[in-house]
Amino acid sequence: MKLPTKLRLAAALREAAAQAGPQNAAKYEAFAKRAETGEFDDFADTYVCPITQINNELMAAGFTKFAARVRDGEFDATKEESDAWAASTSGQEAYRMLTEKRPTLGDAPIEDQHIAMMQAAAAALDDAFNGDAKGKDRKVGFVLLVFPFGDAPGRCNYISNGADRRDIVVMMKEQIKRFEGQPEVSGNA
Repeated sequence: MKLPTKLRLAAALREAAAQAGPQNAAKYEAFAKRAETGEFDDFADTYVCPITQINNELMAAGFTKFAARVRDGEFDATKEESDAWAASTSGQEAYRMLTEKRPTLGDAPIEDQHIAMMQAAAAALDDAFNGDAKGKDRKVGFVLLVFPFGDAPGRCNYISNGADRRDIVVMMKEQIKRFEGQPEVSGNA
């Protein structure tokens, strides 16, 4: 059986400590102690994104090579850990929140006062980006969101030029990460 991710991470940090000078060794050991508690596990309830947290802290400490290992997915949770979290109270609560029907900003048709303007804007954008190309021949997709500023009544209205909403969800999540300052990462999660 594979060692739990938190222990693999702690062991790798201790290996780095053994090869480091005394000052950095102490820093690596401090990270290792935190890691073995599960503080940086993918499914820990400690940070919005625990693995990003340790990456950022390692970078701030100057441990760029170890941070790259984190970003490359070496310490991502295993399938078994994912399944255990999904069965946990925290995982079940997350699932409930994701699947319950609740009012959201973009869950209804475009509001009447915006529909004509948004359709015209979408047609103009599609023409500007794609010319006469239609359907799968288009090269550029876009999303237009229109919403009231401040506390004005209304909601977020959405229109696109035919983009798959599943792709838009992925794109928006990635954009939110960029807005929040998360570095570009690759790997398998």
